[in-house]
Amino acid sequence: MILPGLPAPVFPLQAGRFFGLYLVNSSNCLIRWQSRMETRGWYINPDGFFGPKTHKVVVEFQAEKKLLVDGKIGPVTWSSAWILPMIDRRETHGKYTIWR
Repeated sequence: MILPGLPAPVFPLQAGRFFGLYLVNSSNCLIRWQSRMETRGWYINPDGFFGPKTHKVVVEFQAEKKLLVDGKIGPVTWSSAWILPMIDRRETHGKYTIWR
């Protein structure tokens, strides 16, 4: 089952800038993307820091959605977190259901 996506918020960085391990690696705007990914069922802590765990989620998300796997959150990866459909991959963890 595929669920429809949502409109994406505008990418918050200037053209040519990205969130990444050695790029912009902390930001209140990054919390927004991390929170969206947590809502989609990814195991991520929305703390505003781009560390190894966020990098892992970025790479896995890019691969799953068939995006360029570069480990960075640019405009395409940013908007894809909202506009690409969520795939029903329900896993039951106690009372929680996970969607990705």
